[in-house]
Amino acid sequence: MRLFDYYKYFSFLSLDIVLGALSGGIMAQKIFNIPINYTGLIILGISVWIIYTADHLLDNMKSKNKTPAERRLFYRKYFKLLSIFEIFFVAIVIYMSFRFFEIKLIKAGFIIVLFIAVYFLMLYLFNAKRVFLLQKELIVALIYTIGIFIAPFVKTYPEINICQILIMLVFFLIVWADILLISIFEYDKDLKDNFTSLPIIIGVKNTANIMKILLYLAFVVLIVINLLFPFNIIYTASSTILLVIAIAQIIIYKHKTYFNQKDIYRFVTEAVFFLPALIIFI
Repeated sequence: MRLFDYYKYFSFLSLDIVLGALSGGIMAQKIFNIPINYTGLIILGISVWIIYTADHLLDNMKSKNKTPAERRLFYRKYFKLLSIFEIFFVAIVIYMSFRFFEIKLIKAGFIIVLFIAVYFLMLYLFNAKRVFLLQKELIVALIYTIGIFIAPFVKTYPEINICQILIMLVFFLIVWADILLISIFEYDKDLKDNFTSLPIIIGVKNTANIMKILLYLAFVVLIVINLLFPFNIIYTASSTILLVIAIAQIIIYKHKTYFNQKDIYRFVTEAVFFLPALIIFI
């Protein structure tokens, strides 16, 4: 089996997204100036896998297409096995959270879980095309960002400064832009499988315009960060990494034809989110 085939299944299982979340978690802890908590990172990684896998499984429960895209065919084939792993890992996360987290973080986590549960329920019950508030790319970006930053934020609060808030904002903007970028590439697949995405709702061109606005806004906020805190090495390194990710997204979009070959966009759009882990060396 070729290396690409190994990565393909690695991606199908959302393990690249998990690695990206762990990298973001490392950066978040450095930004909030707390020691790297590896137990917290393990819980974060498992939680991200649970959420993304649940989303894929839910998609397949709703899909009626007999010839879905390969990723969705994978989840249809291993639906029962992955569902068992879902239950197992949910139990692991619950145990580890009560074993290692303080009560205020458990309460914050419970609120996030409740929000996610309500969101999944609404997705299952309603037609997302008719309920624009269920805009998936936005909600996923919000949940992903909150999940990464919630533990450092809660532990540090109320000793929070404006730069930490701004870096969280930039991270959210580029995650949202990244998800929109992927949805642009997957427009035809989503249309074939009868799935709802923002490009299907408002069109590819309008989605691309929103993505560009998000990235331009991120650039502006990054400039503000470096003007406010020009001599803080952690903030400078973090903003530089986020700038590189944003530039990579623009390059991928500008060269869609190339990156669409053999789903290269999938590898690159996820791989750039491994970069925040580099801050562990600072």
